[in-house]
Amino acid sequence: MTRRLFALALVLSVLPQIAAAQDGEAPLLSENGFDCIVRPYDVSELTSSEQGVLTEILVGRGDAVAQGQVLARLDRELQQSAVELARIRAENGASTASAQARLKFRQIEFNRMTELRERNAASQAMLEEAEVELELARGELEMATAERQLAEAELAQAELLLSRRGVLAPFDAVVVEVTASPGEYAHEEAPVMTLAQLDPLRVEVYLPIIHAPEIALGREAEVTFAPPLDVRRKATVTAIDRVFDAASGTFGIRLDVPNADQSLPGEIRCKLRFEVENGG
Repeated sequence: MTRRLFALALVLSVLPQIAAAQDGEAPLLSENGFDCIVRPYDVSELTSSEQGVLTEILVGRGDAVAQGQVLARLDRELQQSAVELARIRAENGASTASAQARLKFRQIEFNRMTELRERNAASQAMLEEAEVELELARGELEMATAERQLAEAELAQAELLLSRRGVLAPFDAVVVEVTASPGEYAHEEAPVMTLAQLDPLRVEVYLPIIHAPEIALGREAEVTFAPPLDVRRKATVTAIDRVFDAASGTFGIRLDVPNADQSLPGEIRCKLRFEVENGG
């Protein structure tokens, strides 16, 4: 509802310019300043992909967070135990070492039996038996190797499940609100906190349709943030509505404002002025 009211206010702010254009007094785009709204690039309610009891909330309202940072943790003792058990299995190379030693021995026996057979000092049956034992040893090594690989995969899966016992930041952002507390039961439908991505910021503005031919992706403008900030920043057009509002005679555009240090806030009014293009 609030967004709709803001959009309505922006549309109403350009009605005098539309009326002037209809009276044949259409001003240049660069001569006008347009009311606009600065919004976060994205606002996301974070939930837990796993079910469990929250044990820690590691950030608070207003904190800056980095992508991948752990923001909250769920109870994890059971999954931690599963990881340790899987690690023991994955790091236990006894079966593989034993199979390798057995294969080496059977290879030596087969080579010796081959030499004896060439000198007629061993029967064909003895040679075939040595060959069968060699193949069985190879099979045992392949099985031991496969079991080791399976154990390593199970360890990776257990570590992944353990990592999901936390709520991670999906992007660099600031914490808007924390809605859960330690001891509460978390699940995918219960928000834990809300994040706002502030780099870049998005500027929304409505312009009279008469200026549509002058707007193109990549065109730059100057954004002045409302008091008490009174900060000016360069903005670049990143989106242009392809469906106009015939009733109001306006169309919307969106611009991006770089905000790498996240020092500028979202949800604030602003004034937008387009620069005179070269040759314009």
